[in-house]
Amino acid sequence: MAVTHKWGALGSKITALSSSQLNNVANAAQKISSAISNDTNLYLFMDVMLKLSTATGNRAAGAHARLYLLADLGDSNYSFGSSSLDPGANNWLCNFNFDSGATAARVNVQTMLPIPPENFKLLLENRTGQPFTSCTVLSYRRYYMQST
Repeated sequence: MAVTHKWGALGSKITALSSSQLNNVANAAQKISSAISNDTNLYLFMDVMLKLSTATGNRAAGAHARLYLLADLGDSNYSFGSSSLDPGANNWLCNFNFDSGATAARVNVQTMLPIPPENFKLLLENRTGQPFTSCTVLSYRRYYMQST
């Protein structure tokens, strides 16, 4: 008998870091989300969107934002990293790359990022060469595959 694999129901799009949290985050600075629960629904993947608002000046060459996933093994002890402490390189999840020399608003989406079957936090590091401005938002949607 043939088995069919397809996407399961999509979770809701959820804001991980709001515009008020990301407003004025300086270049080379970072912000961390609240805990994201995945120990009940056990989603396998997530898509993450960084909506970058209009910059106050031209973005630097190689402009990007780094995203880290800080996992918890069930005892509320997350991998290290915070708004004032750089995370371990092993917690890096992806980069959002942006055009240099531009100020225009941009949206960048990373898809099919694997997530653990436990709680985690997302840490976003600004490496655009400019501070984040109002309306910059980090959102995510979780999902899984099903077999029939």
